[in-house]
Amino acid sequence: VDGDPEAQLKRVYNIGGYPTLKWFVQGTPIDYEGPREQAALAKWIEERLTPSFVELESTLDVATALELGGSDRARIFAGEGATGSARFRAFVAASERLRGRTVIFTWSPAGEHGEESL
Repeated sequence: VDGDPEAQLKRVYNIGGYPTLKWFVQGTPIDYEGPREQAALAKWIEERLTPSFVELESTLDVATALELGGSDRARIFAGEGATGSARFRAFVAASERLRGRTVIFTWSPAGEHGEESL
């Protein structure tokens, strides 16, 4: 966005300098707050192109995820339901907001429970 002719957009999204990078998840902006260098910008964008949560099929997957997380302070947020639901959209937005903060997000589609499912 060119801030000069788009003054209202600049004001609404609090754009004060260039480049300003915002990643939108379901209409909500997430600000880039790192260094204004090509490598750092590219890394941040590439991270956002990967899912911010994983679908786990069993409780064993949770243990593995915690081990790989490398922190005894990791937190798990789990959800269940149809992937098009409002609950799922809120889950995706929260997982994106907390990306990289030793938080593990899992989602289980509705009606697909086995003996060891979440």
